[in-house]
Amino acid sequence: GTHLPDLMMKALDERGICSNWIAGDYRAKRSYDVTTQNVTISTIHSVKGFDYACVFVIGLDWFNPERWSEEQMKNLTYVAVTRARERLYIPHINDLTLTKQENVFLLQANE
Repeated sequence: GTHLPDLMMKALDERGICSNWIAGDYRAKRSYDVTTQNVTISTIHSVKGFDYACVFVIGLDWFNPERWSEEQMKNLTYVAVTRARERLYIPHINDLTLTKQENVFLLQANE
């Protein structure tokens, strides 16, 4: 299948919006310019240490409970939602059990 970041970058490019994929490798992250006006596309792991005015977190409802422990999901959710300085958007599918769990993580992160 096609890599989701590639699909996102292609869709943004078709609309004249510049984007960067910074999770590809260590060099991409290290040379990343935080002052750029481009849309940044990344994994949760790769944005540790960065923050942004506006963040869209996609895929929290895709966490596989067989791959990730509850503690790992909680930590990744915390990292993801604390990257936003001003605006945070979390689109999700309402009927998934994991969505209910991520809401618990978000409430705990807010405490």
